[in-house]
Amino acid sequence: MQLHLLRWSPRNPQGHSFIALLSSITKISQLPKNTKYPQNINSLGDHIRKRRLDLELEQKEVAKIIDVTESCIWNWENNRYEPRISHYPAIMNFLGYCPYVRVRTWGDRIRLHRTHMGISCKKFAKIISVDSASILRWENRANKPWKKLVEKVEAYFLQQR
Repeated sequence: MQLHLLRWSPRNPQGHSFIALLSSITKISQLPKNTKYPQNINSLGDHIRKRRLDLELEQKEVAKIIDVTESCIWNWENNRYEPRISHYPAIMNFLGYCPYVRVRTWGDRIRLHRTHMGISCKKFAKIISVDSASILRWENRANKPWKKLVEKVEAYFLQQR
C-alpha cells in the first residue's frame, strides 16, 4: 500500500511530495487489565469487583443496580465487610451467576437455597419451626435432620420456585 503525502516547507510553499510505504503489518495487542482487577477471586467482593470492571461500571452505578450505597460496594470490594444476606439475590442477579457452586451435602444445599432467597439462618429457622443452631449444624455437616424436617424443608424450597 502506498500513501502520497504533501509536506509544506519554507523553501517550497506549495509543498513537495514524497511517498511513504506502509507495510501490511498487523499488530494485535490486548489492553492491559486494570490494575484494580483482582488477581485471585477469593471473596464475594472480588466477584463484584471483577464483574464491575468487566462491564466498565463505576461503583456508584453498581450501587444503584444492587440498591445499596457506594460505600457498601467499596467496603465489599476491599473485603472490609461481607454483604448482608438480604443483598445476595440482587448481587447474584448483578453477577449473573452464583459464586457458591460447590454443593456436596444436604447442608450445602440448604445454605445455597437460603442465600439465593436472601434469608438469614434465623429467619429460615423460624419458617420451618426449628432452632437456628440446628440450621447451622446441618449447614456445617455436624448432623442431618430427621426425615420429617427434610420433607418440610424440601416442600418449602419447591414452594419458593
